[in-house]
Amino acid sequence: MAAAQLPDGLRERAEQGDAAAQADLGRRHYVGEGVPQDDGEAARWTRLAAEQGYAPAQYSLGLLYFRGRGVTGDDAAAGRWYRAAAEQGLPPAQAALSALYLYGAGVEADPVLAAMWMELAWQASVGAPDWRLYAGQRAELASSITAEQVAEGRRLARGWTPAPER
Repeated sequence: MAAAQLPDGLRERAEQGDAAAQADLGRRHYVGEGVPQDDGEAARWTRLAAEQGYAPAQYSLGLLYFRGRGVTGDDAAAGRWYRAAAEQGLPPAQAALSALYLYGAGVEADPVLAAMWMELAWQASVGAPDWRLYAGQRAELASSITAEQVAEGRRLARGWTPAPER
């Protein structure tokens, strides 16, 4: 079986500053698809895209910090990057940020904000393949905090609007 190749022009677009191409190249380095697996290169390309405000890359960079892959593990940095993507309405980042708030990892524990971010992830995913995942996480979260905290988180979610992309 032949080794996977990079799509034509991907590296060139990434080098020219295309955030989506940078994020894709970072992902490919993370998994070793068409390039050697290299966490440092994954982090480098992902950061370039994240710093341009590209929400999928912001989430991915948060994940790299959370896992300590290509960067020093840092829950607070993970939380900052998750929040940047979550504020743009990216459900995986919203769910990840919810977990940080629930457990106080890198942020001050806040079950109401955990409920709000999970509610937003669930709402944004209705009809999408991830809906069942977020529905399950939403139910699990609701069973671990008070009914008042759940209600307040849902109230905050109703008043929330995503930030514009940078």
